[in-house]
Amino acid sequence: MSIIKGHIIRGKYKDKKRPVLINNWEATYFAFDTEKLLAIAREASGLGIEMLVMDDGWFGRRKNEYSSLGDWYVNEEKLRGGLGYLVEEVNKLGMKFGIWFEPEMISPDSDLYRAHPDWAIAVPGRTPSMARGQYVLDFSRREVVDGVWEQMRAVLESANIEYVKWDMNRPLCDMGSFGLPPERRGQVRRGDAVLQPANLVLGRHGRHRAAGHPGGDGADLSSFRHGGPCQRLPQPCGGQIYAF
Repeated sequence: MSIIKGHIIRGKYKDKKRPVLINNWEATYFAFDTEKLLAIAREASGLGIEMLVMDDGWFGRRKNEYSSLGDWYVNEEKLRGGLGYLVEEVNKLGMKFGIWFEPEMISPDSDLYRAHPDWAIAVPGRTPSMARGQYVLDFSRREVVDGVWEQMRAVLESANIEYVKWDMNRPLCDMGSFGLPPERRGQVRRGDAVLQPANLVLGRHGRHRAAGHPGGDGADLSSFRHGGPCQRLPQPCGGQIYAF
């Protein structure tokens, strides 16, 4: 671990204590709004907690796990006053603010999938396998990475967001790419590709520092390169990258 810390992990939190945070997921699941989040933040601030992380459910028409992955715009019916107002109010409490993404996934019930169904990894001629109500995006294709990144960039630039919780909640299967010639469509390069948006976060937004947190058997040194320590998760299919 000393070799990894000394030569692979990067970022200002490499040798510093990371902020103590509270995440709203177990308190609210998808059923939250601005006032619920601020109530959690006020209570947490009084206990000395340093950051609020807003989890899954803030975007698109997301009310459950079956829609809106890929539609990375703020649901202002939930967040009255917008994301900027919420972040400002959290900052006034002396707390930092973080946000949840699952960039490499796409819901069949999403504007992105309706516009680009071929962006999902699939074996041509076969019915794709769904898990957790979602498919996996083909990040080996530059246009897919760019399309998702532009949405993420708009959100990250809209407020003082200092932390990204980057989730990955389903296994990979149906390994095929519509971006390859017909004779090669059973192949897809995934390992480096999935970290391309993390490189964009690091390269263009210095305040968002990535830390590898893949779950199950998903941890490798390339994900450590994107930040700090890795903690194993119990499920064999999921994982996370935490980004400072």
